[in-house]
Amino acid sequence: MEKKELTKAAIPKNLGGYLAKQAAKSATKDDQMKNMMNSTRMVMHHGHSIAVETMYVVKVDGKKTNISLMVGDDGQVHCHAIPNYQFDSALDMVKVIVDQFPDDFPLKPKASGGRTKATTPKQRPNSKRGK
Repeated sequence: MEKKELTKAAIPKNLGGYLAKQAAKSATKDDQMKNMMNSTRMVMHHGHSIAVETMYVVKVDGKKTNISLMVGDDGQVHCHAIPNYQFDSALDMVKVIVDQFPDDFPLKPKASGGRTKATTPKQRPNSKRGK
């Protein structure tokens, strides 16, 4: 871009109009992609390039949240909200996030009056753990 063109494009009136058009275009994309996080794992295997892409849409109480989950090559789930933790399950991670940030996930008061903490999933009767 020539200096004259750049100077003309930088005039607030011109720049503002351009930015408004770009914002309108991206708003549609943002609405579609909001609260979706892609995690891509890649590996080379016997000369083949393998990629596994996972997209998470996390909902708490039926509402989409802005929790960005990522999966490492080892299959462990992690996120920036609690960086020192890794989980085998995305659900278990979200339970911990809800517990760690209760103000972000308010509940309507129950008749009993308390918020209950998330519990770990119970073992299945056929579980081979402990055998």
